[in-house]
Amino acid sequence: MAEKTRRSKSSQGGFLSHRKLVAIEALLLAAWGKSQLTDAILASGMENWVKVLVVMGMTVGLFGGVLLFLESLTKSGVQHGHSFVKGFTGSGSALLVHTVVFVLLFVLYAHMLRVSVF
Repeated sequence: MAEKTRRSKSSQGGFLSHRKLVAIEALLLAAWGKSQLTDAILASGMENWVKVLVVMGMTVGLFGGVLLFLESLTKSGVQHGHSFVKGFTGSGSALLVHTVVFVLLFVLYAHMLRVSVF
């Protein structure tokens, strides 16, 4: 019983909880996708007012989808994610996997912004 209580507290609380890290990663990935689509829309031959409406609709669609994903993640819990990550890391920490994901997102954003960071 104490094990179950300890597990539920660690998966819900803290800045580095699995749920919060997955939420941040999903949000960053959605924002990157929105930026890429926005660039394509701006380069298209559509009228400017249509571009604005399409980008606004896309923003609501992408971030609305991310919010629905995060809500379902919260409802279903993080046990499946923990077992999936343990398959990759073995006895290692899930924090290592999140660190790799954040580094990849950092490089992706630097490329998107056309900024040299290394």
